[in-house]
Amino acid sequence: MRSLLVRILFVLSSVWTLVGWNVAYATEPYLEFAAGLRERGYFDTAEQYLQSLQGKAGVPQAVQDVVPYELGVTLRDSARSLLIAEEQRKRLNQAQAAFEQFVSGAPNHPLAGRANSERARILVEQARVSLWEADATSDDGRKQVLRGDARKLIQDASKVFSTAVDQHKKSFESFPGFIPPEQRAELDKRAVAETEYIQAQIDLAETIYWEAQTYAAESTERKDKLTEAMLKFEELHTAYRSMIGGLLARLWQGKCLEEMGSKDNIGAALGIYGELLKHDGQSPSMIALQSKAQQFELICYNHETKQEYRLVNLKASEWLRDDRNRRVKYTETGKGIEWEQARALEALGGDRTVPENERTAFLNQALGIARGLSRRAGPYKAPSAAMVARLSELLGRDANDPADFNTAYGRADELFTQAKQITDKIVAAQSAGKMDEALQHAEARKAVAVEMTRMYALALKLADSTTDELLQRRSELLVAVGYIYQERPYEAVAIADYFLRNHGQSQPEMLQFAGEVAALLDDGRLSTGRGG
Repeated sequence: MRSLLVRILFVLSSVWTLVGWNVAYATEPYLEFAAGLRERGYFDTAEQYLQSLQGKAGVPQAVQDVVPYELGVTLRDSARSLLIAEEQRKRLNQAQAAFEQFVSGAPNHPLAGRANSERARILVEQARVSLWEADATSDDGRKQVLRGDARKLIQDASKVFSTAVDQHKKSFESFPGFIPPEQRAELDKRAVAETEYIQAQIDLAETIYWEAQTYAAESTERKDKLTEAMLKFEELHTAYRSMIGGLLARLWQGKCLEEMGSKDNIGAALGIYGELLKHDGQSPSMIALQSKAQQFELICYNHETKQEYRLVNLKASEWLRDDRNRRVKYTETGKGIEWEQARALEALGGDRTVPENERTAFLNQALGIARGLSRRAGPYKAPSAAMVARLSELLGRDANDPADFNTAYGRADELFTQAKQITDKIVAAQSAGKMDEALQHAEARKAVAVEMTRMYALALKLADSTTDELLQRRSELLVAVGYIYQERPYEAVAIADYFLRNHGQSQPEMLQFAGEVAALLDDGRLSTGRGG
């Protein structure tokens, strides 16, 4: 199928060339094809397509010159989609080789600085993979070897970034200081060149931060490197404070302060993150920066000097529900926010001052989040797998998900029973005028509902021809109830509507239950805990 797609793309590109695209614009369709395939996750197809362009008659030399660069970008993006560290490392090595081929073959190409930045970023990513493995192992000897490997990669990255900084600076300074406003294209090119120059300087400063991560947490070397990085970020923030690059430097200045660990440093870092989160702006760059600031802020609130676990849970939930962040949810930053929420929930689950049913609810939600993170390669895979093991033991559960409908359904029903018991407490608290207590119970029920919904959905996936159809329909409706308890009414309405349209006649015994679901949707007291 993918080979066929490559052939189709070649036919289209050949037709465009024949009908008279000029040389200046003929490069664009080829590169757009590759970019479009990457954006849709067809990395293997993009790789095949780019390789097939090399030496192909009729393909402009300008396109062939940048094929190694485009291959490097494709392989780099592909590596990020892989779940196994060793496969990631292999793909990153291939990407590195492609960028090196491009730079050695065209050292003066306008993209050479960008390629060197990419080369250096891959070295940093490879170093981080080694650091994740170091954190995951209990073998001290192996840990030291992996940290040493990471340190060497980061030092190599620093050298390449230095070259990239010089190249980007030269590119930026090649533009005149004044460009007339009517020359919009030139102004845009200069803006891109300046942005890449600033980013390269930030990337170079980040290598100091990453080198600090290769030393033990309390070591002098780590503290010295963090101080060095902080001062460099402060310098960059001062130079570019009115630009997004300056704000990014400010963010990393806060991160260095945070990792120095004292109560005063945590307070200073929180001040920086709060300042960044107040900035206006809806650009992708600002959303990405503020999402990272939110993640770092949650780390501070989870710190032993703060222990603001309920606040972390609240802020993380709000961030995850905010549609503005939908593109960031699946990035490392989004997963980092989920991880901080899981840490906070685990801490709340261990707080003996919290009612037992709420503690269980918090632990269930933490377990659900950790399970999801443990299946994804990256910095949270190993610690979340350890959390799954801890929480499964605490809750008396198998660390693995059920493998059949009946087991998943039974586990989901246990959680539904817990949710109904908490609902009774919400009603009692509201009747007594104890609204703060009702809200706390509502948050606890929401935590139970997340895992309850997941379990009913899993049961439906595991259903087969032998599964009782009535239990399947009940599971569908209880997924809707789970969404109501999570304050996600649109999903609940969609499921209830689908059920009534498709099963209302064939499953009349479920209509009464469907009516109860509809009643819940109209009952603000049960969905929000704020009184109806």
